[in-house]
Amino acid sequence: MIVLKSKIVDKHKGYVIKKELWKYAADCPPQKMIQAYTYKGDYIGDSKTAKYICKKLEIKPIKSDENHVCCSIGYSRKDKKWYGWSHRAIFGFNIGFIIKLEDDLVITDKTPIGFEAKTLDDCKMLAKIFAENVS
Repeated sequence: MIVLKSKIVDKHKGYVIKKELWKYAADCPPQKMIQAYTYKGDYIGDSKTAKYICKKLEIKPIKSDENHVCCSIGYSRKDKKWYGWSHRAIFGFNIGFIIKLEDDLVITDKTPIGFEAKTLDDCKMLAKIFAENVS
């Protein structure tokens, strides 16, 4: 996918909306898109997703890894949780969160059943794992 044109059309707290012209392949016609980005220029997703993440949940979206294309985790000072998400699901982790059997998307060798998030770094790690497993 190549972005042929990009123009900021709206600014909000924590993100901007851009009208863009995307080309997916040489044999495909360009597509008009409306997408959201952080002020830093990191891709969040469509404008509806950005509004939910940034305005409703008051999350500051970031990339879980600098090599990634899209923001998939973020911290909300409003509810003191680290969130992980993809286009399929979103979930927040707070200090005191304990992994149960039904939390299979975050069970790993480092985070087995019974693991308790004792620090915000633990919560961030769980958010990263969740985002990776639900994408």
